[in-house]
Amino acid sequence: MLVADEKLEDIADDWMRPETLEGAGIDEARLLDYRRRFKELGVRDGLRSYGNKQEIWLIASACGLSVSGSAKGYLYLTEELGLPDWGTVVDGDLDAYHSPDGESYDAFRPLSDGWYLYYSYED
Repeated sequence: MLVADEKLEDIADDWMRPETLEGAGIDEARLLDYRRRFKELGVRDGLRSYGNKQEIWLIASACGLSVSGSAKGYLYLTEELGLPDWGTVVDGDLDAYHSPDGESYDAFRPLSDGWYLYYSYED
């Protein structure tokens, strides 16, 4: 959906970017459809593309993150983009992973073609 909605960059339950329906190129029904799907999928904090439709983050939970915190969810990456080199691929439980140096990290567990579970921790 997000790829088809060319002007829409990011969307959550209580905000979107651009901020208006007209600016986002969607109507009220489409907005409500996104939000209904978030609820069905347990994606409480919406999705982000950061202006790049080759990288779409579906945020299931987030705590903090202004200067420290964590986020967990699903990540879709196009084949051309591939997994970022700044992340760590984890084969197993993301909740049990900790970076070797105890510092901030992004961990990814592959699900299927282009789809990953992710856990981001910022200390």
